[in-house]
Amino acid sequence: MADALKVVHDLEVDEAIDVQHELQTMQSVMHHIDLALRGETPHQIAQRETREAARQERERQRMERQLAQHEQHVQRLASRLAKQPSNVVP
Repeated sequence: MADALKVVHDLEVDEAIDVQHELQTMQSVMHHIDLALRGETPHQIAQRETREAARQERERQRMERQLAQHEQHVQRLASRLAKQPSNVVP
C-alpha cells in the first residue's frame, strides 16, 4: 500500500513538474513572439540592456567624480576660512 501511495505521489509530482515546464515553455514562446512583433531579437535586447548598464555605470562614475570635486572645494574653503583672522568683535 505504501508503495502504491509513493507511486501515486511521484506521478503527481511528475505531472506538476510537466505542467510547470509546459507553462514555462509557453511563456518563453509568447515572449519571443512578443519580441518579434516589436521587431526586437533577444540579441538586440541583450545589447540594449548592456548599453543601458554601461550608461548607468558612466553616470555613477560621473557623479562620484563630481562629489569628489565638491568635497575638495569644501575642504579648500574650510582651510581658507581657518587661515583667515576672526572677524568677531569681542
